[in-house]
Amino acid sequence: MSTPSFPGDSPTTAYSVSPVSAPPLVADVHHASLPPLPPEALMAPANVPAPPSYEKAHTLANVAPPPSQVPQGGPLPSNQVQPVLGGGATYVVQLPVAVYDMSKVPQELVMRWDQRPDFGGPSTAETRVDGDGDVRTYDVHTAFDPNELLKYFLTLRDSQDRPQLIVRVMGSHIDKDANGHHHTNHQEHQRTVTDFDIMMDASNYISPQWSQMVALQAYDPTRALRVVPTKTIAEVLGEFTRSENLLKEIHLRKQVLWDFDQLTPAIVVAVRSTGYGGHISVTYPTHKDRVTAKAPNSLAMATDSCLVKTLCVLSCLWIIFWPAWVLYRKKVDALVVEFPPIAPGSLFYQRNYYNIVSACMRGHVGPLPTY
Repeated sequence: MSTPSFPGDSPTTAYSVSPVSAPPLVADVHHASLPPLPPEALMAPANVPAPPSYEKAHTLANVAPPPSQVPQGGPLPSNQVQPVLGGGATYVVQLPVAVYDMSKVPQELVMRWDQRPDFGGPSTAETRVDGDGDVRTYDVHTAFDPNELLKYFLTLRDSQDRPQLIVRVMGSHIDKDANGHHHTNHQEHQRTVTDFDIMMDASNYISPQWSQMVALQAYDPTRALRVVPTKTIAEVLGEFTRSENLLKEIHLRKQVLWDFDQLTPAIVVAVRSTGYGGHISVTYPTHKDRVTAKAPNSLAMATDSCLVKTLCVLSCLWIIFWPAWVLYRKKVDALVVEFPPIAPGSLFYQRNYYNIVSACMRGHVGPLPTY
């Protein structure tokens, strides 16, 4: 299979990722909660410099390199690899939505794992699972019985399953014309080229068991960090079950705690070690992170129907129905449950450094095994 070439590569040069022996990144990169580390994870691609420490990577990612070290396209061929560290080309990071700081919440409003009630078994509410792994129910018992609602949220099948955490690293650059100039005169001539797009499942680094839970009223992910809880979980669930609103709904949102701020620059440094000077995007999308209970009626089900939504858009009825739906359902409360890490981001960096470097050099697109 031929290896990919990138803008700026000569016709005769391409990537070579023949592994060479390299010492372990740390004395012990194994962890009891993670699968054994295979030998190939410690094999360095040819001509790639030894990785900096996790702590030093944070500093290197913010040091601007000399302009001569910043390539104008994709990665360099392996025989020209030199590290490009710092801000020569931008990188962005997107954290999981609404990472709420529960340390500031009064303890009487927080439910910890060891304080959860024992209902004697899992919820029997009928559920539906969408394509993203999110769970919802229209069960009459969860709609009007606060104990059944809490039992549903605490059921092993639903809320105790940890969310899926993906580490996505993407590199791209703006295509140039034949004369080597950027297409800036006309917007339609600009073209963003993806050099690599790596997706790594880091769920094994997150505890399968949640640690604590809190209730937020009128939940809005865009302002969740500024909301201060004023009621207990029991009070919020009680208000929901007493409501006669035909479009009422309540969510449980799973949030992941991890050292994202330290991991992101370390990943950027790993990518820059290949000589890559394009735009880098590091994002952390999550899946299976929401559990919902809704009113048990056809109107509530219709608002979730893809067919109904499509017909409203095609007929322009959404102009009438969408504002009416927002006003009628009033507010949406939510429980936020916290899943702590069982292994730090530094260990992810240490175990997957060469894995990420090699994938970038190959121009990999798609899922990548995670160590």
